[in-house]
Amino acid sequence: MRNERSGGSARSGGSARNGGSVIWFEQEAHAVRLDWGQDGAARAGARGDVVIIVDTLRFSTSVAAHVAAGATVEPRHWKEGADTSLLSPPPRGYPAGARALLSLASPNGAMCCRAASTSGARAIFAGALVNASAVAAAARALKPPLTVIACGEKWPDGSLRFALEDLLSAGAIVAALGNLSSSPEAKSARAAFLSARSQLPTRLLTCGSGIELVEKGKEADVHYAAQLDFLSVAPRLHEGIFSNSLASSDRILQ
Repeated sequence: MRNERSGGSARSGGSARNGGSVIWFEQEAHAVRLDWGQDGAARAGARGDVVIIVDTLRFSTSVAAHVAAGATVEPRHWKEGADTSLLSPPPRGYPAGARALLSLASPNGAMCCRAASTSGARAIFAGALVNASAVAAAARALKPPLTVIACGEKWPDGSLRFALEDLLSAGAIVAALGNLSSSPEAKSARAAFLSARSQLPTRLLTCGSGIELVEKGKEADVHYAAQLDFLSVAPRLHEGIFSNSLASSDRILQ
């Protein structure tokens, strides 16, 4: 039997409330939690969790790709006009000492970063399929609890839309976290990832977000994002900027 470690203490009583907010959904008996969207990011931040932001197509993947190449990345408000296109970093990385700073905005990943940060998250990472193991290792090195935020997408009316690609990436990160006690929500994401692991490119290309990008001429981005553990980089947000939290010798851009 696995020795699972728990983060946070379970509270008894189905009607218990914390500061007037229902806590039934906080998953607080577990070290690893899963939540969705900006509201979930804000809740995780308010608890002081370590937070991993997952916006697979394409914010988190873009952050990982550019940080792996040697840049730093500033998440911007989605109305500020920056683009989250997965522009290929220079093949040999950014010149040493160039201190390339890129700005990436999205209505999902960047805004979830802001929600987690402003509400008080203890640490914030950007994770996706491409760096699932690396970001899990970096997050696990910090004291639980930690919450994986599947950012999801937006319907035209602004409401949250389920995004399969974010569920699968979140599940890959949960799986890489090993024997930490995971909530049922996190375990379900892990199960979804494990069932799709051998078909990740197909799943991403044929889900709603993938179809949208293919029709917009961005099929290469989807293929890139479907590469499990392609990068050994763990972008961590510090003073509003993502940079690699791993030692430089551990940063690999394959």
